[in-house]
Amino acid sequence: MDLETFRALRTPRGARVLAEVAARDTGESALLATVSALRREHPAELVAAAVAQARLRDRARAKFGADADLMFFTPDGLEQATRAGVAGHRSARLAGAGQS
Repeated sequence: MDLETFRALRTPRGARVLAEVAARDTGESALLATVSALRREHPAELVAAAVAQARLRDRARAKFGADADLMFFTPDGLEQATRAGVAGHRSARLAGAGQS
């Protein structure tokens, strides 16, 4: 995702499109109908970005739980992201490392 697309998703309209996508089925069988319906009311680029985020957020829930619905991802960033539980464990270890 480029910066312009990210900014578009952060606008009130972008937030509405993200919410609409989240409320609809984005599985392979329903994707075309979902995109077609949303493109009647919103710019195609914004719909495409929102659908991509919804799919990334679906995958991200395995790593971040419900917090994934509040986050923005790129495919590479999600692939490299550390699970929340592992990150918390490492953070706690590092926080305690300086205390003797």
